[in-house]
Amino acid sequence: MNPAVALTHETIVDLLAGLDLFASLSDEELAELAGKVDTVSWDPATTVFSEGDTGESCYVINSGFVKLTRRLVDGSPITLAQVGQGGLVGELALFASDRRSATMQAVEPTTAVAISRQDLMAILEGNAQAVTRTAERLQTTAEQTGKGIQDSFSEAVTKMREVYAA
Repeated sequence: MNPAVALTHETIVDLLAGLDLFASLSDEELAELAGKVDTVSWDPATTVFSEGDTGESCYVINSGFVKLTRRLVDGSPITLAQVGQGGLVGELALFASDRRSATMQAVEPTTAVAISRQDLMAILEGNAQAVTRTAERLQTTAEQTGKGIQDSFSEAVTKMREVYAA
């Protein structure tokens, strides 16, 4: 990881506000979350995290691109997605399990904001709409990455709905 490019508070708020996940947050909640994130940057070919790693943060891409890959049973890699500006990556490990389901690598110089599990959960705790959006996003992402992963995330979504149902 390189020294981060400084992003203004306003830029971070705008980046977070662009995510469906945070659409139900108030301006104050977005500003509070923006004040807690870290800005990170990576050179091309930097592996940010690997499949199986513990996940403690998710990332919102500000500039550049990352690719998400997974190893097939025979060990060969398959690209699941390329994510650029405004994309959210790495959130699945924060909800469904502690482990990363894919490897994330920078394709070009990339800057992102890192949101810790603790800060994300604190925001979701008081916002049922955000929890519902998170559950929907988890389900959609799971459907895109395959049936085996989908089963685990469907279970996590069910648990989240039970815990946060009000």
